[in-house]
Amino acid sequence: MALRLNASAIFFGTVVQSIWPHSLWAQTQSPEPENDRLLEEVVVTGSRVIRSALDSPSPVTVYDAQVLLANGITTMDDFARYLPQNTDNFSDSMATTSPFRGSAAFNLRGIGLDGTLTLVNGRRVAPFGASADSSPFVDINAIPVAAIERIEVLKDGASAIYGSEAVAGVVNIITKQQVDGFTVEGGYLGNSEGDGSEWDIAFTGGWSNKSTRVTGTLSYFSRDIIWSRDRDFAGDVDFSGRGGYNQRSSGSSPPTATGLDEDFNFLYRLPDPACGTNPDIANADIAVPGEFGTCRFNYAYFTTMQNPSDRLGLTASMSHDFGDKLQFFGEVLYSNNQTESILAPTPLFNYDTTANHPDNPFGDFLSLRLRALDAGDRFLDTDVTTWRALAGLRGQWAGWQWEAAIVRSESEAKVQRFNAILQEEFQEALLGRGGPGGDQFYNPFGVDPQNSQEVLDQFVVSNAEESQGSTETTLDFQISGNAGSLPGGPIGMAFGAQARQQEVTQSADEILLNGKLASGASFDPVNADRDIWSVFAEFVLPLHETFEVQAALRYDDYSDFGSTTNPKIGLGWRPVQEVLVRATWGTSFRPPTIRNLYDPYIEQFTTVFEDPHRCGISNDPQDCFGRDVLGTFQGNPNLQPDEGETQLLGIAWEPTFADGLTVQLDLWQIEHEDRVLDTSTYPLEDFLLEQLDPFTNPFTERAPQSAEDIELGIPGPIQSLRDTWVNGGRVDTNGVDFDLNHVLDTNGGGTLTTNISYSYLNEYEFGSDLLGISVNEDLSGGYGFNSALPKHRANFRVGWLRGAHGVSALLAWADDFESFRNLVVDQRETDTPFVVDSYAQLDLQYSYTFSRLNNGQLRVGCRNCSNEDPPVHNASNLVEPFHEGRGLLWYLRWSQPFGR
Repeated sequence: MALRLNASAIFFGTVVQSIWPHSLWAQTQSPEPENDRLLEEVVVTGSRVIRSALDSPSPVTVYDAQVLLANGITTMDDFARYLPQNTDNFSDSMATTSPFRGSAAFNLRGIGLDGTLTLVNGRRVAPFGASADSSPFVDINAIPVAAIERIEVLKDGASAIYGSEAVAGVVNIITKQQVDGFTVEGGYLGNSEGDGSEWDIAFTGGWSNKSTRVTGTLSYFSRDIIWSRDRDFAGDVDFSGRGGYNQRSSGSSPPTATGLDEDFNFLYRLPDPACGTNPDIANADIAVPGEFGTCRFNYAYFTTMQNPSDRLGLTASMSHDFGDKLQFFGEVLYSNNQTESILAPTPLFNYDTTANHPDNPFGDFLSLRLRALDAGDRFLDTDVTTWRALAGLRGQWAGWQWEAAIVRSESEAKVQRFNAILQEEFQEALLGRGGPGGDQFYNPFGVDPQNSQEVLDQFVVSNAEESQGSTETTLDFQISGNAGSLPGGPIGMAFGAQARQQEVTQSADEILLNGKLASGASFDPVNADRDIWSVFAEFVLPLHETFEVQAALRYDDYSDFGSTTNPKIGLGWRPVQEVLVRATWGTSFRPPTIRNLYDPYIEQFTTVFEDPHRCGISNDPQDCFGRDVLGTFQGNPNLQPDEGETQLLGIAWEPTFADGLTVQLDLWQIEHEDRVLDTSTYPLEDFLLEQLDPFTNPFTERAPQSAEDIELGIPGPIQSLRDTWVNGGRVDTNGVDFDLNHVLDTNGGGTLTTNISYSYLNEYEFGSDLLGISVNEDLSGGYGFNSALPKHRANFRVGWLRGAHGVSALLAWADDFESFRNLVVDQRETDTPFVVDSYAQLDLQYSYTFSRLNNGQLRVGCRNCSNEDPPVHNASNLVEPFHEGRGLLWYLRWSQPFGR
């Protein structure tokens, strides 16, 4: 395994102060004699064979409910943003047109949102409805934190065990299965800025007797709005004062006007003379005086940094024993998440008005880039319902344990758009054919124009709706036990089969289906499905009392593209009882999504900021400063699955001379090839535009060459960009994980717990090979597809518990990273990287347990207690997932048990 690590990086990994997780090793320490130290044998995530958790060759880290409470975590998004191995992720409060609003996901190692398999109690959940097109992921916000018993994170590929998506690892969320009594818990979170408060309440209860166990949780969570303009770092996208470009939009109010002569030839592009009257909202950016300029609109002023959100969650489980060898079990999960995203008024490009418009300050026929401020901010209300139901039987037969279950789950995301613009009706109003009589002009000129409501009513709509859903039905059977023996002990075996059906749907009302909205894609309904048949086998071979081999093999057959077979080998060696040396190798796969294959044809306008084959030769400002073109997109039915290979080498140490101390060090590497790529992905689209022959590039369509173009030897102007999904991407990434856990009983002074969790990203090489053109870039310490990829991330936690009192402190640290934009000086990007500084966040908590109140517990704490702002970025006003942008957060939480 070729990990390219330097000595200083490894040394840093052993001394950096940061992590908080319990590992399985951390939970196995015990004062018992060495020969009695093994835990009860269980099924550990990453294996289907019953065994001791101490002997698994794959690294599994466990976070129990008490760890979540001690860190003030109330949503799964909070948990994900702290996890050092969870990288290149997104925030659940993105104020964008992204369909992921309100959701959260795991992205271990940054392989992709669909490169981490998320399970609930060891079984799948349908992907978040609006993610099924490109990166299907499980919305972990659908799982109430109050219902969680523990979270097991397998930091190793496991397609041979679980099938698709387990490229970078598996996160298995275990819910509470047996609770006796009833507990009410809830809390309030505020911040130093006085906005964006949160509150939640949860009811957990259960009942059991000798044969039956019933447990349920009902929870509610509410989060208030934070406006981007109320944070200095988020309220403007003009980065020219901090080493970047002015990224304010050319779709502005006042408008940007392109003057055309009577033959529609380009004359000039200039801002409305009123542009800059309110510099917080717009400024005039002049590239060529009198010829080329833009009114730059600060759309961030109108957006939310934190979206208001309300979530209702329900879980229930039940099991019943029919004698000693047969048990029925069932589970129900339900979640409803309502999130509102507020954006600036719709950007409107290439809308025309005549020279005789009564408010036209230019006196020419104009093509406008504008926004209708008086139409109001855009609102996108997202309503996501997720449910999952499971029923199964488990039992024993001839010394073997078997289990069979049927699972049905569904996630549907409904989006309603408010204050959207009908493009044809808006164009008519600009030409003086608006209003109920068809004889009124819409006035877009000047500062904050106010048109009559009857004109606005002709083109503003608030009833455009769309729905995206995914459904998964699974029937599985597995059996495990021992058969025969080797010198090290009995041979463990597990066998199983699985049948799955996946369905994806997309529907919309007539307005969206017919492409009537401005700046909105037109699309067709989707209703597609696939069938998947799988068989697997796993063996645990104790070749010696100190040496064990884990071997697994899985075969999956997909109805839409074919089959795939994936093996895995794991080795565990104990040179001494307190040390485990482990190594694993395996292959993995990630199938093309149903919508990768069958996405319908859509159209929308996009901007080519620079044409590398014309700029510098044509002297046409549009070739260098931006040309609006048609963008088209369609699925690709010829796609094949991604393929991955995972390698890991590690050591786990539980010294006998230091009770309560466990240490783990793992070197990991993932090679992921034939990745399905969107050809519009940055920087791939720009690279292909530059490198491919402009006359034969299949992803661009150009106008015929003019006589002048032929004389200059350049192609015609770009008219449209053609995007689709293609196999051809790759990611090679490797790094180091270091975990330390120490529990010290001071014999009267309380219990002191120290946790360190550190992840070093040595390399993250992104590349592609398309049409003979190759691109390769190491993004570690830079920027990924969703967020930054710092080389170093770590958490350091200290907790103290004595009697009724508890104190915890967590320091979460992320290294600096290079922006995706180099330092910009005088509106020119230099070769000097712009470095976004490192960030450290301190969280503190105090808890007190009231024994006289049936062990009711009060928790008081703060997150980002030093009120650190996110570091300065030169190209983005969005907060990185591992940065805190809300300010100093303080919270109060109360938990009250009853009937215990």
